[in-house]
Amino acid sequence: QISCQPKVAESGMKVGIAFGCANSTVSEGGGFDTGGRLWGATEDGIPENLPNGTMIYALKCSDGRKTVQASCSVAIMKPFMLLTGELADSTGSLAWVTRGMDVCDISAPGNTELSATFENPVPQSGALIVPSVSTDTEIALTCTTVGGVVKQLTTTLKASN
Repeated sequence: QISCQPKVAESGMKVGIAFGCANSTVSEGGGFDTGGRLWGATEDGIPENLPNGTMIYALKCSDGRKTVQASCSVAIMKPFMLLTGELADSTGSLAWVTRGMDVCDISAPGNTELSATFENPVPQSGALIVPSVSTDTEIALTCTTVGGVVKQLTTTLKASN
């Protein structure tokens, strides 16, 4: 038996691996080290800058006559954020796309009136119509990744003439 947690991770995170080899005398890990133990738990670090994909951990148990194998997988998400904003005559628009995020909020630091118009949290990707602004206004997209890291991206809505 083998299990991995969390099921979704990002580069640099730790993955917990629990394993057990019943009725066996030898254990061998693939992608992690069992340390020669038949039962146990360990942590493995997801390598930095690993691209999107799947990390597979395997366990091989043997009693000298029979060998059985099991595996578990962790989806690797590389966090990504894109934010854009544009003003027209009386309104503007914001659009954003994210990947690998758990929760995201949109705000206008320095403009509490505009910030109050946003319903947070926002979907992982979306678009909003915003009222025009009389001064250049910074818009911030703040997200927490599946690994618990806070990332922020900003754009500036230029004042309408």
